[in-house]
Amino acid sequence: IDLVTRITRAELLRKNGRIREAITEFRKLTAEEGTFPELLRAMNYVRLGDALRDFGDENEARKVWQQGIRLDKTGTIKAEVAERIGTND
Repeated sequence: IDLVTRITRAELLRKNGRIREAITEFRKLTAEEGTFPELLRAMNYVRLGDALRDFGDENEARKVWQQGIRLDKTGTIKAEVAERIGTND
């Protein structure tokens, strides 16, 4: 299964209220991410942050979103995450 499919499956778990399972899946992906393109790695961090926020861990979500921003050289992730973390710079 390719990375995009795995991220999508984890996101579907999150959207269906299976937050713990989604967090586990997103974390598995971060553990394997060495060979993944940076933008997909960044996207995975954003989705993990969303799951953590949904779980009620806003502080950890912010840290994870920041990791996604650092990985993204295109600015795409920063724009997506800006309102989540309350920054527009």
